Amino acid sequence: MAASNIPPLRTSWLKHLRGRALNAMGRVPKTKVSPSPTEAATANRALHEALRPAVFGELGGVRPDPSNRHASWWGGCALGSAEDEVPQGKNRKPMQPILQVRMDEIGTAVPGLENIALLTLWLDLDGNIFHPVEGEDFVVSTFSSLDELVPLGPGYRENNAIPTFPVRWNEPVPQQPSGEDFSHLVPSRVAWFDTSRWFFDNPVYVHASELQAIHPVKIGGWPTWIHGSQWRGADSEEDFVLQIDSTQKGNIGFGDGGSIYLFRNKQNGSWTMRCDFF
Repeated sequence: MAASNIPPLRTSWLKHLRGRALNAMGRVPKTKVSPSPTEAATANRALHEALRPAVFGELGGVRPDPSNRHASWWGGCALGSAEDEVPQGKNRKPMQPILQVRMDEIGTAVPGLENIALLTLWLDLDGNIFHPVEGEDFVVSTFSSLDELVPLGPGYRENNAIPTFPVRWNEPVPQQPSGEDFSHLVPSRVAWFDTSRWFFDNPVYVHASELQAIHPVKIGGWPTWIHGSQWRGADSEEDFVLQIDSTQKGNIGFGDGGSIYLFRNKQNGSWTMRCDFF
């Protein structure tokens, strides 16, 4: 789906000037004043520039091949070097490998994941995963090459806590930011005004939302916040890397139907996780 499928935000000088006159007379609030054509053009350009490719992952959907441990997996499969050990949680219990991503299966470059061939996200399911801290509640393992990696921890269908599924990645699609991550990129009058049809009902937004509703894993794109942004977006020192939503099929939940979001610092490569739930 092409980004040009987003219908432009339309307005007119007549609507804009009439709204400003009514606002000056105290008959309508400033939030009801239509943006000017100049402001609308700025917003249209900003939305197209903000689009980022997102890749949604389906749990299962293909026949699993237990011997292909170098693929993308949900649950029990994880690889490491011969010297690696399974990360330990705060209670000295083994962490759970939640997601293994083979990057050459993604089909697009993802900021923050450059020069990575394989990534594994481990969670401490025995601890507090709602506000994770590096080294305590989660660990991210990355490898620049698939060579000489060996199975690490429980294997295919060997762990009863989290089911094991191969992950099948969809084709990359454009995704626009949430309203909280986008409002500061457009003129104030556009952010104030009711632009829901332009922003939320356009084909790009609808298509990505439909994919997200049935796929609990997303690489790249934008975080889809529940209660508001916990990130500075394009101005941040962190790249948004991936999102995992609560999933009954994957047997994991965050709060009440929430999500976890993984970020990577652009300067030092450190990882940060945030959680958002109902």
